[in-house]
Amino acid sequence: MKVGFIGAGNMGGALARAISAEKQINIYIYDIHSEKSEGLAREIGAAACELDNLLAVSDFVFLGVKPNKIFDVCNAIKDKIKPNAVMISMAAGVTLAQLDEAFGGAIPVIRMMPNTPVTYGVGMTAWCKNQHVTEDMAQNFIKMMMLTGAIDEIPEEKIDAFCAIAGCGPAYAYMFINALTEAGEKCGLDRNQALFYASEMLRGSALMAEKSSLSPKILCQNVCSPGGSTIEGVKVLETEGFEDAVFKAIVAAFHRTKELGKQS
Repeated sequence: MKVGFIGAGNMGGALARAISAEKQINIYIYDIHSEKSEGLAREIGAAACELDNLLAVSDFVFLGVKPNKIFDVCNAIKDKIKPNAVMISMAAGVTLAQLDEAFGGAIPVIRMMPNTPVTYGVGMTAWCKNQHVTEDMAQNFIKMMMLTGAIDEIPEEKIDAFCAIAGCGPAYAYMFINALTEAGEKCGLDRNQALFYASEMLRGSALMAEKSSLSPKILCQNVCSPGGSTIEGVKVLETEGFEDAVFKAIVAAFHRTKELGKQS
């Protein structure tokens, strides 16, 4: 299978790194800044090439461009795409209907939203497809994306909500880890220790939340012994409005994703 990446930025690069673990996939990379495509190609053993060459050979093409640039790219490439190649958009807020119109209405298109942990094969990606994507195309896409972590096909109207939680969420998780790390330093740990403890704690807690039959609220209560250390910390978080702040952040990200689609 031959896979092309138009754009070698953060997300395109993250996906290319993960997918490159499968040596039977040949990866082709184009970026308007050739030093970026050449650097990424050297790193993962891919081929940096011109845009026309990438389009001529690729079975799947990831469009790693910003929402305000996506339609310019679609218009530039729609007459150069290999027959039956699947175009994959990561542009937040840009719908399948908009992509269909940009491509002329007869090209297989997948809309997806990954997050940055796909770099290490532990990401979360939601996706949906247009009517031109066959079952074989969909299965090959799923097989490829399983190299990047978890993947879930959902109705398109839920993509923006997914983006607000799983797409934007790593930024909030990193803020939390950073706060834990700095507090750990304040309490006497060195930074590497504190970062390791915070990251492993979050990893384990996330797995427990996913696997346990108990709700996150009950799991939280189970850690809190009356009069103990944890409950004192939870009281501070409740007083400072921790959960309310997270709720508001997700809603703000959701509405911004909607706006991006309208601005494209």
